[in-house]
Amino acid sequence: MKCFNHHTNDAVGICVICGRSLCSDCVAEVNHSVVCRNRCEECKLQIDRSNLSNLTVMNRFASVYGITALIYLLIGMVLLIAGFTFRSIMGIFIIIPLGIIFLISSILQYAAAKKFANNG
Repeated sequence: MKCFNHHTNDAVGICVICGRSLCSDCVAEVNHSVVCRNRCEECKLQIDRSNLSNLTVMNRFASVYGITALIYLLIGMVLLIAGFTFRSIMGIFIIIPLGIIFLISSILQYAAAKKFANNG
């Protein structure tokens, strides 16, 4: 494969931004990636900054989902205990199902927290 700019030179890499093959005169390394010198360097830096910002946001989401999961778990447990303690029609048909719904919601929130944490 030959360089996009210098058709007689062999390519040593391919730009991760535009996909052009590059010789040693045209190649630049930005954050361990090959890019076009004086053409795609700034774009790669902007992408890397954006990715870092996204990771920060994802970590914040993970902590919020984790806290929400804990709150839902506590509410679900309180509702289940209350439903089984007060064995009335309201407890059986309203409070216990609400407790189960909150417990299921806590599991789903925890799974979402893990998803965001693993991607970050």
